[in-house]
Amino acid sequence: MRNLRAFSVLTSLAIGCVSAAFGGAGTITTVVTPLQNNTTYSSGGSKPLVTYVAYTVKVSNDGGNTVNNIRFTAKTTLPNGNGEKAVFSGAEGGTCAPTVGGDGTEVLCTIGQLTAGTPAPTVVLFFTAPVKGTPTSPDTVVLTGRTLYAEGTGGINSPPDNSINEWQAAAVTLGTPNPTVVKSAVPKSGGEFFTGAGGIPVVDPDPAKTDLYTSSVKFDPLSTPYAVLKIEESNTTDSLCIGGQHFKTCFTTLLNAPQVLYSVGQGFLTETIRVHPDDFVKGAKMSTVVWQYTPTDDAGVAVGGPVTVGMCASETTPNSNGVPCQTKPVVCYKNNSPLAGICEWTFINIRNGLMRGY
Repeated sequence: MRNLRAFSVLTSLAIGCVSAAFGGAGTITTVVTPLQNNTTYSSGGSKPLVTYVAYTVKVSNDGGNTVNNIRFTAKTTLPNGNGEKAVFSGAEGGTCAPTVGGDGTEVLCTIGQLTAGTPAPTVVLFFTAPVKGTPTSPDTVVLTGRTLYAEGTGGINSPPDNSINEWQAAAVTLGTPNPTVVKSAVPKSGGEFFTGAGGIPVVDPDPAKTDLYTSSVKFDPLSTPYAVLKIEESNTTDSLCIGGQHFKTCFTTLLNAPQVLYSVGQGFLTETIRVHPDDFVKGAKMSTVVWQYTPTDDAGVAVGGPVTVGMCASETTPNSNGVPCQTKPVVCYKNNSPLAGICEWTFINIRNGLMRGY
């Protein structure tokens, strides 16, 4: 969430932190900020990955008079796309709906009346990131909009320089589908996000497509309007793992969603880690793999030492101290399964951090 620029409205298209006024009394300011400066593409397949580009919109009346009938429209475009669209998915904090007769990329949100010096509740807009097509260059999502308002008998029919203010938010760069790093906004309703093709490890004749280790996370509904998520897998040369009795190549999973912190009894996140049998040391017993958890700060940096993960009291009862627990013994799939030979471990927790197995 670093290096994000804030954008406000002026009476014509403008970039910066400015306000708009008419009649010397009503001063409406709109600040639009993307939650992330880059987001992973959604993907297709039998189990598609759905990711979200999201923005906060803050409208305020900084003038001396009441302003009525405030509303704004917001529309996404992909300047380098090949027909891809970022379609409106939902909103928190406001009354919003796709514009009538549109293609789903534009939304109208109603704010209503704001008295002098009053901010409106922050509105969070979610747009579904497109599946990667064939853009001519790295693609971006651009959000443009118009804030409309009225004072006295004004309104959307007033001259544009005193009641229709245009704005543009910082561009959000889209990344490759199903990488070992997944970035997305998470809506309040929660959702499931994963690396790999459907979160399943694969071995491919093309080494670049081989993926021996995958991670997925499922969020119960959040207590906050949104979360910002990064799942990042990395190889590790940890001495506990290298040359150990279980894995040929060792991995860690960083699950970073700093807004997520559930209360016990009010939901949790479920993290599933899968490993392909081509990564197993010959004769290794997956039932004896030890998992460790390291808490991280908002930037995903480790704070404190690793803690060994134990079994849960039940599959739906996370620990209250923020340390994950394993819901059931390791599951290794038989040859008649689509996941033949793959082993998986499932954990639940009320917060996020770094996981490693050895």
